[in-house]
Amino acid sequence: MFPTDEQYFDEKTTAFEGTTEPGARVFAGDYEAAVDDVGNWRIVLVLSPGGNHVTFRAKDQAGNVAEASVTVLDDVPESDEPAPEHAFTAHQKYGSCAESVPYDIFWGTAASGSTIYIVSPCGEGTTVAGEKGHWVIEVEFPTAPADTSLTIVIESSDGGRATFSFVRTTETG
Repeated sequence: MFPTDEQYFDEKTTAFEGTTEPGARVFAGDYEAAVDDVGNWRIVLVLSPGGNHVTFRAKDQAGNVAEASVTVLDDVPESDEPAPEHAFTAHQKYGSCAESVPYDIFWGTAASGSTIYIVSPCGEGTTVAGEKGHWVIEVEFPTAPADTSLTIVIESSDGGRATFSFVRTTETG
């Protein structure tokens, strides 16, 4: 895994990279890494001043979970400059839910103050990107039909757009 433990950086953003089983998903908290078809993964994270302990969790298609952690150090001095504007990104946490009122969690980045709209035939929500460009929202889909894929559209007032699928699953057993 790169970077190595106790490595120093002089930039606020750092790319973390590693290898996992092909088809696995890798997460750092609520953020998901991009994984290619041979299992190489990469995610860029924003460091806080000082030490940053990051834990990565990989979940393969069989449901097995592996975990690795690294501590990196940020040597960038604090400044009074405004936070940089963020390009629009959007991520989905679950993709399906069997709760009586099904829901999903979406998060990402956008220009600070941008309005984020989540729209589907069975539920919607709105939030605003914070001062540092991050946003997160839980959206309920109370009228979603069982075992039918819905298209979820996420748009931001700064021009970003993403689509996701969601399925209300039925419990078995």
